[in-house]
Amino acid sequence: MKNYADNRMHYRMLISKINQEVDFSGYLHVKGYALLKSSVGSKEYGKDQERIVLNTKRNPVSYFNRNDTQDKGWFFSYLLQRSTNFYTAITLGLEAINASHYSEVKTNHVLRAKKSTNLEAKFLIEPLKRWNYIIKERGLSLKTLESEAFNNKVLNGIYDYTKGNQITNIALPLTDTEGNIKNYILFNKPYWSPKKNKLEKFRRVMNSEYHFLFASNPTANIKAIACFESGFDAMAFHESKGFPNLFYLAFNGQLDERKLEQFFLWKNKIDPNDKLPIKLGFDHDIAGFYFDMYFLKSLMDREKKQNDFVLHRQNSEVKLQIRGREITKFGEELKTGLTNINQQIGQQPAKVISLKETLIIEIQLENILLLGHGKYGSRWYWDGFFSVLTSALEGPKIQIQKPPLHKDWNDDLIWFKTHEQLMDVSSISKGIDKSLWAVHVSKPRGNYSPIGKVMMVGEQKVLCDIGETAYRWISKEEITAFFRKKKTLVTHQENIKSASHGRKK
Repeated sequence: MKNYADNRMHYRMLISKINQEVDFSGYLHVKGYALLKSSVGSKEYGKDQERIVLNTKRNPVSYFNRNDTQDKGWFFSYLLQRSTNFYTAITLGLEAINASHYSEVKTNHVLRAKKSTNLEAKFLIEPLKRWNYIIKERGLSLKTLESEAFNNKVLNGIYDYTKGNQITNIALPLTDTEGNIKNYILFNKPYWSPKKNKLEKFRRVMNSEYHFLFASNPTANIKAIACFESGFDAMAFHESKGFPNLFYLAFNGQLDERKLEQFFLWKNKIDPNDKLPIKLGFDHDIAGFYFDMYFLKSLMDREKKQNDFVLHRQNSEVKLQIRGREITKFGEELKTGLTNINQQIGQQPAKVISLKETLIIEIQLENILLLGHGKYGSRWYWDGFFSVLTSALEGPKIQIQKPPLHKDWNDDLIWFKTHEQLMDVSSISKGIDKSLWAVHVSKPRGNYSPIGKVMMVGEQKVLCDIGETAYRWISKEEITAFFRKKKTLVTHQENIKSASHGRKK
């Protein structure tokens, strides 16, 4: 395909052709979207949690996504948001022009026959009696479901309860700040779809009130507000961290202004004096990084009203633009902090551009993710970057809580449980004021260190981060010593030598 820089006019003509000739409504229908609302001049389509609103009065037709303020424009913008690169979007657009099944006549007829239905009449919600899905598919324990935070927060949703063949699902309630249930999300194990000839996830939203959040029970002496993408991630974090005294909110896979408004309503109720820190446990992937930034931008909009915060996303690149009269100090602190962490990895996945009364922070999310595990991996970099950013902006108290091994906390909990029975061993468990490391006597593999930072303690083994993006289970028989928090950065040889002064096992 021709290079854009050398053929700008050619591509502008193609983009114009795509925007003008593609039947946007028909394209959405073929891609599995259902028509939710239709009025003079507009149509709203839904698929999972996505809500696409078309302005059909315009020529070409424009759109916006209710769940993402940056996802808007004409048809080509829609493709570009969902493509790996510019040229892929061009190819998809040209294919859409030539696809005869996108005709307006055909799709209107089909869409009228497939109006969305409210599922509330088809499901009976009952207290939790069957929990196989929770235990087998999600790895959670009954102790978690019976904990003070989540007691009576997981229910059963029974399909077609008027007949003999009943299907029992797990139902997570979405509530307002008064505790009134406004919606449910239903879950069950994947099912085989003959139509698509593949396994499909079972996840159903009961009605169109999607913007309410899954919330834990407010308890006394709450130490922080913790936010997650799903209720299962929140419960997995709660279990893996030993049931901390937190208030949990889950955004159910998407962040948008309506959901964030619900968050602020909850925050005003739980933390009226604005004293509690906020823990962000969103997924360890590009979307999770973006959610962290989107969340921070929304908080800053409320706290720093003298500045204007604009967040742009183009595939895996995010730009935070800050406008204001007194941003020079922000810029200098940001540049100093980012230089320090960038130098340690020899890369520049985040940088600051200073303009007159404007700062632009450019973040290459995919490059951060590619840093992998280990001492200077993606989790280390993102935590350091976010700390530098919030410190320079004098922002709210936000703590990043990425899972140590996998994409989300639920996957991590399942992995740990399938590899080792979790057990709190007080003599060697991680404490608030110490960072434990294990020294093992077996020969290290390759260039890996014989010393590893303790990540998780099992019944017979300890999971250690041994550097170079590698993790290893080390049996307790191999562990020769543990020692307390290092006061300075020392070499591996010094660590091994000083380990003999630690506690023997």
